Amino acid sequence: MKNSRFFLRVICAAAFTVSMGSLSHAALAQSPAFVRSAHSQAQAQQQPVQKFQGTIVKSKDKYILQDKTSGATYQLDNQDKAKEFSGRDVKVTGTLDPSTNTIQISDIQAQSGQ
Repeated sequence: MKNSRFFLRVICAAAFTVSMGSLSHAALAQSPAFVRSAHSQAQAQQQPVQKFQGTIVKSKDKYILQDKTSGATYQLDNQDKAKEFSGRDVKVTGTLDPSTNTIQISDIQAQSGQ
């Protein structure tokens, strides 16, 4: 009888833990930051891969791509990779997230002659 009570307590504790874990996951999935992040990733996946040309420049504490022809500037998702090309003319291949004007970088190559 004592063993069966212990076994029942273990089963109840396990069921409670599993249900709380599901609740935590459900609450996270509904949080605004999680929804925004998932939405941005889904949008970026729907965008075609494009090529951008310009110069990597530091603006405040971030590296951005500045298109000399159009004057447009783009945020860059991979700051470490962008830093390697600071001050250089480059070709960036990636996906543009229009909601944040951020290029998700696939590749960066220095323009010839640099």
